[in-house]
Amino acid sequence: MKSFAIIAVVALLLAGCTTDALISTAYPDRERFRFRNSDGDALTYLCAPGADAKARATKAHRYTDAQLTAVAKWAAGHIVNGTATSRQISARINAVAEKTVEETERRYKCLMIDAS
Repeated sequence: MKSFAIIAVVALLLAGCTTDALISTAYPDRERFRFRNSDGDALTYLCAPGADAKARATKAHRYTDAQLTAVAKWAAGHIVNGTATSRQISARINAVAEKTVEETERRYKCLMIDAS
């Protein structure tokens, strides 16, 4: 019974380590900005500090939304027409998403995260 209590305590402690807490620890100096994408979903960006942080976040969001919308349209077309395999579609979506996140950080010093 004692080992069960220890496991329960450890589980509770681990549950406290949320993605948001990890991100805040990794990027403590970043400012958080939220925007809605073209589908209405909220996206969060962590941007390097500075007087222009909000402007950079806005540009980062516009760029990211455009890139992800374009790849979604591409994927939808191939799904409807049956001109690409699911593996090809997934690979393309993943590649575009990864490149977009890297480019957004490089250009705007903003990192898109999925934590709200």
